Amino acid sequence: MRTTFVVAILVGMAACSAPKSPARTADEMLAEPAMLQEVLDRCEANPGRAASDVECANARRVLAKKFVAEDAEREAKKQAEFERLRAEKRAVDDRRQQEAEAAKRPFDPYSTPVNPVASPPKL
Repeated sequence: MRTTFVVAILVGMAACSAPKSPARTADEMLAEPAMLQEVLDRCEANPGRAASDVECANARRVLAKKFVAEDAEREAKKQAEFERLRAEKRAVDDRRQQEAEAAKRPFDPYSTPVNPVASPPKL
């Protein structure tokens, strides 16, 4: 009788305990950085449990997404800077080429000597 009473109390207490909340998804953690940091701190504090915990796996997935996004953004900025510098260099080269062509004297068939070796020196 006593054991059935104890078992009944234990079953009643188990039934009244709060149900375990479902694991937070990666999208929820991505939307709330504070939640992500909380989960990461908990996972870092207990590495043995973190290997099999769903929330820790989701947190690692979110971190991977963030790192990939940051790398893509950094690469895009680097590419834009490269293109800007390339355009500047092309403009400078074009301007120098135009200046060099403008500095050349145009060919004048009436004032050019027939034999360039025997021509008088240019001043």
